[in-house]
Amino acid sequence: MKFLVVITGLFIMLFCNESLAGEYKTTTTLTVDKAIGASATWRVEASQDYSGEGSSRLPARICFSNPSGTGQQCEPVEGFTASNMEVLSFTEKAEPSGILFLANTNGPGGGPDHLSLWVYDSNTQWFKNILPSKLCVKALGTYKFFPSLDNKNILVVADPETLKEPDSQASDDDSMWNPHYYMFSIFRYYHDKGFVNAGSFKTKDKHSPEDDNLIDSEMENIRKLLK
Repeated sequence: MKFLVVITGLFIMLFCNESLAGEYKTTTTLTVDKAIGASATWRVEASQDYSGEGSSRLPARICFSNPSGTGQQCEPVEGFTASNMEVLSFTEKAEPSGILFLANTNGPGGGPDHLSLWVYDSNTQWFKNILPSKLCVKALGTYKFFPSLDNKNILVVADPETLKEPDSQASDDDSMWNPHYYMFSIFRYYHDKGFVNAGSFKTKDKHSPEDDNLIDSEMENIRKLLK
């Protein structure tokens, strides 16, 4: 899975400890403050269940603890067990503006990933996700934020149209690691709505899953869709 985020200078601590069955352990901890619109410093934790394999594992989750220490908001992602998060700037401003939470299944090819982007809501004084609630990126898919593309703030997600297990009996054209046609989904940001689906298209040519310039190579088609 490939992705691009703008990392800020916030301090990140990583923990990878064993746990008892059915018990959450923190994978990443962030301390975020007024830079993302919050009124004071918040503690944000990504956590997952290290108790083993199987459907009995607890879902990955992100938790927000308020400055006073009197309340906590936890958001689990059902069906996904691994977790990580990054602070990024998804607007033109240089300072961080959101927390990108990734929940993963650890499946073949490193995915799929469930994406959520959390921002502080001054009305509720809690955090909210501004991406579609079921937004996922397939294994070998990729995504990229564009804070200002033709004066539009967008997220581009590119997923391989056909995906098979590496050891499947599919033809070479359909095997996981060979070139694929890609489906592009474009999401445009609105201050009052968050990121809204603006359309999609299929690539005319096949691309290698290892192509780091996949999204940039389709910029002409992305711009056409946004007109």
